[in-house]
Amino acid sequence: MARGDAMSVGSPFGLLAQVIRRAAGVRQGEPVVLRQQKLRARLARYLEGMALDRVAEFLAEVVGAPVEDSIASVQLRAARQDAVLMGDQRRRAWEDWLAAECSHQPVLVVLEDLQWGDVPTVGFVDAALRNLREKPFMVLALARPEVHDLFPKLWADRRVQEIRLGELTRRPAEKLVRQTLGSSVPVATVQRIVELAAGNAFYMEELIRAVAEGQGDALPETVLAMVQARLESLDADARWILRAASVFGGAFWRGGVLSLLGGAQRTTEIDQWLAVLVDRELVSRRADSRFPAEEEFAFRHGLVREAAYAMLTDDDRILGHRLAAEWLERVGETDPAVLAEHYDRAHEPARAIGWYENAALGALEGNDFAAALARAERAIACGAAGAARGELRLLQAEAHRWSGEHGQAAALAEEALELLPSGAPLWFAAAGELGEACGKIGDIERLRRVTTTLAEHGAEGISGT
Repeated sequence: MARGDAMSVGSPFGLLAQVIRRAAGVRQGEPVVLRQQKLRARLARYLEGMALDRVAEFLAEVVGAPVEDSIASVQLRAARQDAVLMGDQRRRAWEDWLAAECSHQPVLVVLEDLQWGDVPTVGFVDAALRNLREKPFMVLALARPEVHDLFPKLWADRRVQEIRLGELTRRPAEKLVRQTLGSSVPVATVQRIVELAAGNAFYMEELIRAVAEGQGDALPETVLAMVQARLESLDADARWILRAASVFGGAFWRGGVLSLLGGAQRTTEIDQWLAVLVDRELVSRRADSRFPAEEEFAFRHGLVREAAYAMLTDDDRILGHRLAAEWLERVGETDPAVLAEHYDRAHEPARAIGWYENAALGALEGNDFAAALARAERAIACGAAGAARGELRLLQAEAHRWSGEHGQAAALAEEALELLPSGAPLWFAAAGELGEACGKIGDIERLRRVTTTLAEHGAEGISGT
């Protein structure tokens, strides 16, 4: 099972990594060796020998527990030099693991809030549905309607059965109001709640709650206004905790909130208010947590988080994202897109650059070329310069090449060539990208210049030996 989150939307392999970690009992923040051991133990149930070694190595890359290069296989070392090859090997490992599981038992993968998912996960699941179509393998995905904007024709060729939840109609809505508030509730109140909710079950629940708490005389006209009014009715300390929690996204952790709000000296006070927020059904405790020894909570609805986040001042929002990023790094967050987003929102561009580059590389490995280009561009917008900018332009050139956009690839590879240290391995990689792109678009003159430059460096290397 995996859950999407607004703070990690589009993060390469974000949902896939959650599925694998949950199956293996792996948690972020645990020692790398322990994560590798847990993963291998889970895979060893139905895999053995060389197949086990290969699958364990490449799935370890997905879950953020990479094997050291000194003991890595030749296959893994080669894949680390080629992003697309790495993606292919990861996909093969994923499918081989699922096939082994399916040979012993049915397998169900649950993806929640897929509208905040990522292209590599969707692609890997699509490949598994195609190649394991004769196996007892099923995917249950839950999402808002906008999922089709992010993933057009989602698994359209995989015998998908789509169930769209319609609006709550008037008769069951009226029945729900009367069952909750009692048969003595005035007809006018029932009609007012049903009309305002307009079939939105969450809005209806909040309206019913407001009436039950004696606030039925002035019901807000929109669901967001309803949530905001409910938050405003809370004690100031409860709102303070919700605002801090909202910085993390849809899910947050007790330790993270403590880190933002003053540390251990306020533990008892914050624990008491978290219990109140759970009782008030604004947040919920999760049975397990991404991080060891950290209690995880989630906002009961995305609108509750949005309303709490909107209550932050600009200064508090900036400080909150910096503290959140630093806390996440300390506890072992491995998702570079999440850390990059926090540092970017914290107005810490220098600290965001490296994380954006890692996220761009992950997207390239997952064949999400649009995301690779966008994340690399965000790193450049954060101020990446010199060789760092050259590496990003080289990554973008490769993404354009795999997309068949050879003109853009040539322009970016040429810029990378100018920025990278002459004669360095990445400089030669940029020259290779430029040469290949020029050949594809028929730019013979520029191809000759690249060839001449490479020949000159080769001659320098020979004369210097």
